[in-house]
Amino acid sequence: MRERTEHYIVRYVVFGEDIKVKGELLTVVIHTLLKDEIEMIRNGVCPYCKTKFKKIYNHLRSKTTPCSHSFTYTVSEVIKTYTNLLTNIVRGKDTYTLITPNQKIHFKEKKELINHIRQHPEILNTIKENPNRKTKKEIQHLV
Repeated sequence: MRERTEHYIVRYVVFGEDIKVKGELLTVVIHTLLKDEIEMIRNGVCPYCKTKFKKIYNHLRSKTTPCSHSFTYTVSEVIKTYTNLLTNIVRGKDTYTLITPNQKIHFKEKKELINHIRQHPEILNTIKENPNRKTKKEIQHLV
């Protein structure tokens, strides 16, 4: 799963390819965490060394440049945040519940949940720093 997710993130960030396969939630996480980097990369500028490249993909994915290591780390942070977010979403019979360190927020539809994360990007930072490591049984008890 991780390799495919990494593939989708890289293709989306560099080329703007559609990642509906992985869903809108991943897109929201990417845009929230990499907003500035996406714009630079799509303009051919490396966000790490600030150099313009004709083939930015090759620069960011080569195994030899410090920028490629930084980019790989950045992508892994997006994956980590996305995974933590998924573990903090509990799907009930008729609701989605987002569990944050401070509260539980209930939504009737997934679109409501996604829009809430879009409007409150700070949620990703709290989840990134304090991932929910409870079992499903413990989570069900909370809800």
